[in-house]
Amino acid sequence: MEGNAIRKMARPSALSPFTLVVALISLFTAQPVRASEKTDTLVLHNGNEITGEVKGLDQGQLKYSTDDLGILSVAWDSVASIVSKKTVLVEVVDGRVYAGVMEKPAEAGQVALRTNDGLEELEMARIFRINPIKKTFWGALKGSFSLGASFTRSSDVLQFSASGNVGKRTRKFAHSLNLNLITTRETDQTTQNISLQYAYARILRRRWVVPVIAGYERNQSLGIQNRLITGGGVGRWLIESNRQTLAALAGLDLNLEDTIGTDASQISLEAFVAVRYSRFHYHHPKQNLFVSAFIFPSLTESGRFRVQLNSDWRQEIVNAFFLELSVFASYDSQPPEGALLSTDYGLVTSVGYSFSP
Repeated sequence: MEGNAIRKMARPSALSPFTLVVALISLFTAQPVRASEKTDTLVLHNGNEITGEVKGLDQGQLKYSTDDLGILSVAWDSVASIVSKKTVLVEVVDGRVYAGVMEKPAEAGQVALRTNDGLEELEMARIFRINPIKKTFWGALKGSFSLGASFTRSSDVLQFSASGNVGKRTRKFAHSLNLNLITTRETDQTTQNISLQYAYARILRRRWVVPVIAGYERNQSLGIQNRLITGGGVGRWLIESNRQTLAALAGLDLNLEDTIGTDASQISLEAFVAVRYSRFHYHHPKQNLFVSAFIFPSLTESGRFRVQLNSDWRQEIVNAFFLELSVFASYDSQPPEGALLSTDYGLVTSVGYSFSP
């Protein structure tokens, strides 16, 4: 019965999922490769001293490049001191951001940061992010991508999934691009669930941010052939540490929809409220959990609201490769007439790779 309903849907416009994936992977890997002089000094609590180059600190892991051992992932709580001649951005848990070079500290457990305003002695336990200042746009990009596929012979169903994200963060701005794609082929029919979102955020004091978002969606099970969204609002990072982060956002967006079975587009004004949470386990094996929830109550369509939930759990396989388990759910209280369902949900397993400067 559901299969018959699928066959009645309008034929989707030509949009190859493989084209999207290839384009995104090309974006990830198009970074210029330059050799850097390794003159930084890392001292561990066990007394080992390593010469190399600081690549960055995030999620409790210090990325450190060496000539003999390659790129190391060092747990931040294992570091006694660090010295670097390169200018870096240092963020602490109370929301302050500093720019400077890391000199030799007076005692272990501190970072001595030489800024334009003088010397700042920062407790290492209160530092959760370090980013070297890159002169090129590509040099500061970090992100990941994953691929998955499944086939059921009894029902002749092939499912392909791809996801990826790439982002850059400076002292005052943050950019991110996210893609999630699921394509299901059943006999001679293909259905797609696509979400592509770009977000730009102006970073203010005390962890406040002003985000602007633009996105494209397609969910044929919910009757959406094409959806374009653009909007903005205000948000705040409630928690930022080496163990977890929690952010809350709210704002307004314009929603332009093309629904299956109709030729006319519909535009509506929505509010949105969002929560994003992540948790990190950075000792082997590394594990990450990401959860986001968006609620879109319509301001122009009485009684309509939409909900989007996403959860990704990752476990390290080896080095930068990981196994990912993703759960998603979408709900529309007033789906279009061509919709098969009001709720779409699923579980996807995939293998991925993460990268950083």
